[in-house]
Parts: sequence; C-alpha cells; structure tokens
Amino acid sequence: MSTTALQFVDLIDSDGDLAYGLMPVHIDAEIERVDEASVIHNAKSFRYVDYVFFRRFSDGRSSQVAAFVIDNSKELLSEAELAK
Repeated sequence: MSTTALQFVDLIDSDGDLAYGLMPVHIDAEIERVDEASVIHNAKSFRYVDYVFFRRFSDGRSSQVAAFVIDNSKELLSEAELAK
C-alpha cells in the first residue's frame, strides 16, 4: 500500500484504519452518534470535504468538530481550489 498524506499526519495507519474520531463523510452506513451524524450530513454539502475529525469525550458530552479534512493525496485539487 502506498503512503498517503493522511498517514503522514497519523489520521490513517499503515493498515488503512482511521484514527479514533475520524469519520468519513461519503458513507452510506448509519452513524451511531447523533451529534456526529448531523455534522457529517452537513459536511456532505461542502465540495471537497472527505472526513470530519471529532474530539470525543468520555464523560458523555457531545463530540466537537476538530477539523474538516480534505484528502488531496492524489493531488487532484490545485491550491486555489483548496483555498475556496
């Protein structure tokens, strides 16, 4: 497997497993956490967002969005497109 940009920042491991809190935007599976499902639903309207990285809490609080992640590993997007 080739190394992707997301592996360099430890969001995906060498086996292709996502980091804890990283959720793909373009999935058809049901999302267990209601608070995260709402954010992911909204993120689908953003043109290039592939993942949402959530900060999760062990005390029952709702997850917080830490970052919207664009996977440009294949360098299909220019810097101008990313800036938009």
